[in-house]
Amino acid sequence: MKFNREELLEKLDVAKLAVDARDFIPILSHFCFHGKTVTAYNDFIGIQVKCATNFTLALQANTLLRLLSSVHTKEVDVGFSKNAVFFKAGAARTGVRGRLPYMGEEDFLFKWPNLKRLGMHKFKKKQAERFFRGIELCLSSVGDQMPSQMGVTLNHKGKLLCMYSTNNKAISKFTTMALTSAGVDNIILPTVFCQALLKGAQTYGLDNAAIQVAKDFVVVSFGDDCKMYGKLVSNKDPLDFEKVLAEHLQKDYKAKARKMPKNFLDVFERALLILSNDLHKQVHVQLALNTLTAEAKSSLGKVKSSAVFKKSLPAKAFAVDAELVTKAANQCDSVYFGKRVIVFLSDTYMHLLATQEE
Repeated sequence: MKFNREELLEKLDVAKLAVDARDFIPILSHFCFHGKTVTAYNDFIGIQVKCATNFTLALQANTLLRLLSSVHTKEVDVGFSKNAVFFKAGAARTGVRGRLPYMGEEDFLFKWPNLKRLGMHKFKKKQAERFFRGIELCLSSVGDQMPSQMGVTLNHKGKLLCMYSTNNKAISKFTTMALTSAGVDNIILPTVFCQALLKGAQTYGLDNAAIQVAKDFVVVSFGDDCKMYGKLVSNKDPLDFEKVLAEHLQKDYKAKARKMPKNFLDVFERALLILSNDLHKQVHVQLALNTLTAEAKSSLGKVKSSAVFKKSLPAKAFAVDAELVTKAANQCDSVYFGKRVIVFLSDTYMHLLATQEE
């Protein structure tokens, strides 16, 4: 069967996010073509992409991707003939010819669950944009040490949906409109699934995005073009994010937040230049009157610079990770200096960083 090479690569570029890089269980490192779709599954997430073929079988993912990337023809020919899978690209004498190892469709381990009994929430365009933006921002704070760090937590608060993430150094919170799908409460979307969602949104757009949640898994679809399955992170002792935030924030913290000066980000980016080779990118910060002064030292030298706020700041000195500050400050417009924390704020997003008081 002839394929447009670039179109096939685009489809497989999404599906490959669910390909297992290891070969302990070979089928988990395959693309399975079903006639109308192609599926990949790595025991954590599954991705199914619309892809019409006249064969039903599984091909080793990396081999197929390398072949498609190594040729530059507009079309390639992949097909099944006489119990063998062939690959052809270009003219007979100067092109590429090869046979590919394959497995039967019946050997593919993953079967899509029955979704008919699950409630579905179809995103409106604006809501979808905010939902996926929240996923993107919260990925800046994920870790891997305990269940609550292994993805993005979703919790409903009345008519709002709150997204949380943490890595023990920071906590992210994004607030958006509530979802109507049953089960979307106190669940953790795994990090790899969230990363796949962003790729799906980038590739297929958000016009027909929808979500379905079961007891132990979630499925997000992008119309008929793509479906993504992810196992929910099991967490028997969920973290109460609001309680943790309340322990570090005064009730009037929003009123005490200060608009960041235009050169605020520059101050910490300069520090990063000096700390680029350091494992711990600590910058020392001094607040006095309405001025923030940041100083960084390393084997590359020393840098000291300041940012002036329009309003006065609480007098204090602390150390903070300059890299984490720049990531947060890039997404926010205000900052709050609390006890042992620095918090970056926008209208829907909060990013709390732990500091070391000096």
